[in-house]
Amino acid sequence: MEQAKGDQEVDLMDVAVAVGHKVGTLGRAVAKFAGRAARFAYRHRLMMMVVAVISVACAFYLTRGDKRRMRMESEVRVNVMDAFYYNDLTRMLDYMCQNKDYKSLGRALNMEEEVAEHISAVKSFFYIDDLHDGTPDYIAYDGYKADTGSVVLKDRLILRVVVNDTADMQQYRKGLQYYFDHNPMVAKMNTQRMSSLDGRIGNLEKEATLLDSLRRKEYFSNEEKTVKLSGSYIVAEKDKQLFHGPILELENEKNRQVLEKNVYPNSVNFVSDFVLVKKENGLVKTFVLVFAFLFFVASSICYVTDHRKDIVNYLEGKEKK
Repeated sequence: MEQAKGDQEVDLMDVAVAVGHKVGTLGRAVAKFAGRAARFAYRHRLMMMVVAVISVACAFYLTRGDKRRMRMESEVRVNVMDAFYYNDLTRMLDYMCQNKDYKSLGRALNMEEEVAEHISAVKSFFYIDDLHDGTPDYIAYDGYKADTGSVVLKDRLILRVVVNDTADMQQYRKGLQYYFDHNPMVAKMNTQRMSSLDGRIGNLEKEATLLDSLRRKEYFSNEEKTVKLSGSYIVAEKDKQLFHGPILELENEKNRQVLEKNVYPNSVNFVSDFVLVKKENGLVKTFVLVFAFLFFVASSICYVTDHRKDIVNYLEGKEKK
């Protein structure tokens, strides 16, 4: 047993030595490449300086006012229909943005075409409930796959608007609210919802009034009575608090319905204002990307220039022996 343990320790030492050797070899290779790249850049320093200057100029140009891309997001509470329906409506807006149909976009959002031109994308993302407990676990920014077993929360949605000007943030929000509220199907369903809320509130008030009158009647009565209410029978005993609990329940339910009507009167409600999440083409990021591209192009040109004779000889079949 001790021999097996010793063999195992030896094997681990061999693995550690092999890994260390590989890491050392890789480190030397990286250092060698970095050294050659530094010598190459120094030899062509004038070209590299030109690349750096052009990259700075391109970065400033690509991130100027009308070229900026700022990502803003807001959570939306869905009151009628479901998140899937509003996701489809959002796709229609994004289609207008991608096709630069700002006239149609402005008409859909009830805003001036000049303001609509600031919008470059409109997207929506689902909240996903992985634990099946009715609360969101994450946002499906990478897309929702129905075959994963995850559940989409249908009562909320994340809206993303990519713009080049944040001065009109409130107008973007109002435009989206107008677009959703004035969709024919959504408007019809929301009107029916509000009418239904009014009906429930009225019925609850009537029930509370009837129970209150029964309570007052019971207060002055010393005899047990049976009262028919909405198809059911309530036995009123001498306890003066008999109807107090039910009346409070009706009042609480009525308050919930009134709250729903007054706080969430629209088809959807924005839980918060749009928040700036990220600058998609920030100055530094754009500079790095442009510089990397131009550096590759310039390095390729310099390499071809340095080895043009060898390349020509290779193409002509005059390889060195």
